[in-house]
Amino acid sequence: VSGADDYLATYVSQRFLVDLRRDVFAHVLSLPAASHDRRRLGDTLTRLTSDVAAVERFMVSQVSDGVGALVRLLVLVGALVWMDWRLALASLVVVPLFWWVSTRFARLTRDVSRERRRRGGSLGSVTEEALANASLVQSYGREDRAVASYDDHNRAIAGAELAASRIRALFLPLVDLAELVGVLVVVGLGVWSLADGRLTLGGLLAFLTLLMQCFGPVRTLADLVPALYSASAGVERVVELLDEPAGGDRDGATPLPAGPGALSVRRVSYTYPGAPRPALDAVSLDVAAGEVVALVGPSGAGKSTLGRLLARQLVADSGVVAIDGHDVAAHTGASVREAVTVVHQE
Repeated sequence: VSGADDYLATYVSQRFLVDLRRDVFAHVLSLPAASHDRRRLGDTLTRLTSDVAAVERFMVSQVSDGVGALVRLLVLVGALVWMDWRLALASLVVVPLFWWVSTRFARLTRDVSRERRRRGGSLGSVTEEALANASLVQSYGREDRAVASYDDHNRAIAGAELAASRIRALFLPLVDLAELVGVLVVVGLGVWSLADGRLTLGGLLAFLTLLMQCFGPVRTLADLVPALYSASAGVERVVELLDEPAGGDRDGATPLPAGPGALSVRRVSYTYPGAPRPALDAVSLDVAAGEVVALVGPSGAGKSTLGRLLARQLVADSGVVAIDGHDVAAHTGASVREAVTVVHQE
């Protein structure tokens, strides 16, 4: 039964993880080219791997533990109420203390987790950029700078981990103190009940035994709150990706009709999000079918932007980009890219 339980939990978690990663990956691929330009690849990879895994661990493992703890707690509290409702109410005084401690430390845990995941994404970016351009780094003698940047991010992650350790060092003793307060309250009231003859010694011992078993589920639920805030840091980074609007088709978009391939650009303007000035401003251009045209200019002049507009990786802010007289913005991106492609320099 234990093996079957482990297999079922693994099956559910992996199905969840595979589906979530696939959906997030598909969404990232559908983002406009400008979105990819703004994002560092290493950070995106970290979001698709470790951040999604953090969500999975909470949703599958920790939530199931929390549900189990809640069920056990309800059964045990019911038994305590049945034995002596006065002592049961007194023992529940510790629950608000548990909750206060958990929520106070949960906020600290969330801040530390955010910093840790942000630094983890930056570390992935630094690693990917340095290794992907290793020959360039060597050519310009930047190995020491790359290693120093890598080390700085590692030290920042270590600092976040140490901060989390300090939080746990305060949190766990306070939870133990809350348990002790609850036991002392029950013992005090139990002794009073013994003196009045309302409770036997055996009844008090049995009540204390059940009460001690209650603290296990309560501690699990208390630990779940910081775990929730820790997982929320990963959730925020995944949701941030999903909230970016995909470069989809317009409503009613149709496939681009086949034709000889004449290109027409009429007073097209485009400004990248957050850019201080347009990349293209009222540009017009005609290229007949079969004609070869070389577009030259310095870096940042808008050559790549025009290519992206022709392949409908971007949609012009104003003006019309047409193929054989058909506005590419009115047709599906897949059909436009079947007619127009960009051969990148790499």
